[in-house]
Amino acid sequence: WVLEREKPLAVYGPHGTENMVYHIHKAYEADTDFRNDGPEPVNRTGLHTVSKTVDEGIVFDNGNLTVEAFRVSHGELEAYGYVFRENGKKVVISGDTCACEVMKEKAAGADLLLREAAYTAGLSERTPAWQKYHSSIHTMSVDLADIMLAAKPKLTVTYHRILHLNYYGKYPVGYEEVRRREEALLDEIRQKCPYPVVNGHDLDVFEI
Repeated sequence: WVLEREKPLAVYGPHGTENMVYHIHKAYEADTDFRNDGPEPVNRTGLHTVSKTVDEGIVFDNGNLTVEAFRVSHGELEAYGYVFRENGKKVVISGDTCACEVMKEKAAGADLLLREAAYTAGLSERTPAWQKYHSSIHTMSVDLADIMLAAKPKLTVTYHRILHLNYYGKYPVGYEEVRRREEALLDEIRQKCPYPVVNGHDLDVFEI
């Protein structure tokens, strides 16, 4: 909106998205009121948001691009992965999830699979409570390898990586250790699966 978007922003998400968006608007109310009532020549339409609750199935179709939502497993939270199809290409985004069987089906033959992953070897460094949590809520790298073996995506890109680092411990975590664990996570996958996999980072571009 502050960059002069005139159309309301469409926000897709599970039940509760409308409530979340409402409170984000409330949090920025002082700023938006100042822009609307001050000297800034903003429009009064682009500020607004249209919340659209997602359920399983096709949630967007403009005749060219279709987006399908499917349930994934993230504890008691309602969570979804998404399949994007356009011009014969298929991109799958896992969302935040453990290693559920539906991912093998939905990611089958994907041109690009964007997948959360956790560093398996690092799990042993956590307390038993954290080990139980991460192993049931998130996807270990070795389990992602099994998903890739079944789905055979052309390229898998990891994101939302859990490296099991204690960023606030006695010794500060350096950039080198972050990169070491990221590469170790890839090695864990590659030891079980021959399909291409890389770590995604901000501003990366992947052509399919």
